[in-house]
Amino acid sequence: MLYSTSSEADRESHRAYHRLKLGGVRIKVTPSTNVVYTNPQDSTRQVVLLSKRDESKASIKSLLDTVDRELHLDSGGPSSRDYEQIYVYIANGMGVGVIRTEPIKRGHRILESIRESSSSSPSSTQESNLDNSVSSATTQCSPDVVLCSKEFEPAALGVSRVWVRSDFQRQHIASTLFDIARYDIPVHILSHTSRTIMPSN
Repeated sequence: MLYSTSSEADRESHRAYHRLKLGGVRIKVTPSTNVVYTNPQDSTRQVVLLSKRDESKASIKSLLDTVDRELHLDSGGPSSRDYEQIYVYIANGMGVGVIRTEPIKRGHRILESIRESSSSSPSSTQESNLDNSVSSATTQCSPDVVLCSKEFEPAALGVSRVWVRSDFQRQHIASTLFDIARYDIPVHILSHTSRTIMPSN
């Protein structure tokens, strides 16, 4: 199809195409929806915890498929496991952020990225905690490689996916999702584990 910038009809067709692509996935909040957070300054921004019934809806499936596709993950498996929880950040009726979590008992603490370590020498504690094979290879790695502790540490929450729509990034959406997921863990579990969220395998 030919496209001419001098043609108003072509320009409108082009704008309509981008509105469709950038409009995102519309999520309808109903009285049965489990709303766990509403922004006190903007009531159109909410976080919902999905139920199994929610996950069967076409709009939710489309959103989760979009997340997996943009994170380059395989979306061909089951929607979620029984012990997994999925939180969706909604802004103006659109799903713009997702975090998928699951309970875990231990994990590796993130120490620093190689970019950060190049500007300051790691402490002796960090040096002894790093796997020798990892630390010796850091000079050959990308500056954005993240270093993790060699030893396991107690943890309560594993995170398999964190996603924010590109035009909504830098608006504290991911941090809000992290905080809500973390505070949703029963207090008696958190009291015996590290409060640090670890990435799950």
